[in-house]
Parts: sequence; C-alpha cells; structure tokens
Amino acid sequence: TPVLVKKDVRGFIVNGILVAVFNEAFWAVERKEATRDEIDAAMKYQAGFPMGMFELADFVGLDIVDSVGKEMEQAFGDRAKACPIYQPLVKAGKLGQKTGEGFYNWTAGRPRIPFELADKFDPNRLYTMAANEAAWLVHDDVATPADIDTAMKFGTGWPSGPCELADKMGIDTVVNNLNELHTKHPEPMYEPCPLLLEYVKNGWLGKKTGRGFHKYK
Repeated sequence: TPVLVKKDVRGFIVNGILVAVFNEAFWAVERKEATRDEIDAAMKYQAGFPMGMFELADFVGLDIVDSVGKEMEQAFGDRAKACPIYQPLVKAGKLGQKTGEGFYNWTAGRPRIPFELADKFDPNRLYTMAANEAAWLVHDDVATPADIDTAMKFGTGWPSGPCELADKMGIDTVVNNLNELHTKHPEPMYEPCPLLLEYVKNGWLGKKTGRGFHKYK
C-alpha cells in the first residue's frame, strides 16, 4: 500500500514519528517519571500496540536506534533531542534481541511484559508526541494526515494512526498536554506545532467538532 512522501525529509513518515515516541518513552524513564515495564505494559495492553516501546527498541537494535536518533537530532535539533538512556547499553555491546540483551534479557526468548502494570502509565503522553510530530509533517507539506495514518497503521501495526488518535483525544487536549509537558520540561520537543495552534484557533478540535486533521460527518 503506497503512501506519498512529498519531500525528502529525514525519517520520512514512520521513523520520524517513531523517534518522537521513542524519545518520550526514554525521557520518561530517564527522568524517573515512569518505569520501562509500566510504559511497555501500557502500550501493549492499553493501547494495543504490537510491542512496548522498549521491547521494540530491542527488536530494532539499540545501535540502530542510536544511529537514527543522532540523524534525527542532527536534522531537527532539540525538537528531536535524543535521550542518552541507551548509550551505556550500546557501549557495552548490549544491542537488544540480536545480542541476547538490551533493555531486556532475550536469552530465554521474548520478555514477559507484566499485564498488572498496564494502568500505571497513560498512553496519551506518547500519543501527544506522535500527534505533534504528525502535525509537523502536515505543516511542512511532507504528507497528508490520511497517508500518515496509513503509514503508521500498516508500517508499524498501530491500531490507529496519530492523526486519528489526536482527533479522538481532541486537538485542544493535545495542545494542553504539550503545554503541561513544556511547563514541566522547557524543551523545544514539547512546543506545539503551529498547525495544532491554528486548528485550535479555527475550532477544528477533532471528532467533537466535526473537523481536526480529518473531516467528520
């Protein structure tokens, strides 16, 4: 199923959004605001993702995550500021599934993500970052909301695309979430994309108003 990427940008659609989500998961643990298991349990059992974020990072390979993170930070600056949480693992050669150990120990097979921790982390925090990055792709005329959602659903197995998720949450809620994160952590990554601010100004708040990234009857 093809999607159109209108411009040659670092990360294209899927990697650009995944890096934003990875980074937020990593920073939440680095800042001791959540644990690895809490985030992965929430994303698997609440959000319905095929893998938790740390589990996925191990599956991809932490050397690859490191390389892509550096490329994205080089391209977008502090908006894609890479978290150093995996650096000690990379230096130790613990690169994930392929080496038997990364964030998890894979020597006995796929790690068990504890179901009982599923309600300890709010997936909306990661959805918010995905929505903001998706907004930048639309704002910069890289891809349409429909193609972004298709790429994330078919390319990564997400149950819903980031634009659909944002419309369901409410664009105003996404902006409020970003502002709260930015107040707590004054970093460029939490600054709302101007497109989101424009949507709120126009009253395009998502499903509840009939228009957001998508139009609804």
